[in-house]
Amino acid sequence: MKTLISIVVLVGVIVAVGLWQFAGDGAPAVAEAAAPAAVAPAATTPVPAQTSGEVVANAAPPGDVTRLISEANGADAKKRVEAIAALAQVPRDQALPALRQILTSGDAHVDKPAALNSLRELALGQGDKDGKVREAIREVLYHDDGQNPQLATDAQDALDVVEESEMK
Repeated sequence: MKTLISIVVLVGVIVAVGLWQFAGDGAPAVAEAAAPAAVAPAATTPVPAQTSGEVVANAAPPGDVTRLISEANGADAKKRVEAIAALAQVPRDQALPALRQILTSGDAHVDKPAALNSLRELALGQGDKDGKVREAIREVLYHDDGQNPQLATDAQDALDVVEESEMK
């Protein structure tokens, strides 16, 4: 539980710093282009764990899920991050394949961290009895390409949190 609280506090700080930097009007165009990478890990602020019945009952209609998956693979980095974050709230069987694909082929600094956060939130909210979320997270560790060294650390942290939640 301490780990989860620490992660929530850390994500909150990252969101605050990211928003503060993103809101700066006088920043050069290069800083604006880099802003999604700075915000990506915090784009999916942890939410309280819900039972799978609550998540599925509040899930987006199938057309919205298709739209989210499309946006998660689109050209606009900001829309991708928002869609990837939203996938954490749709039914697990629909979100998992899309998030897994993003983890393997998405941008190392924007998409992969956001997908990792969404997978963690998906497992915390809907469970991971079959281990498929943990399996997807482990792929990040096994296939680390070195493009984002922090990603492997974040993947291990996410894996630890999901495994701890499944032990309860």
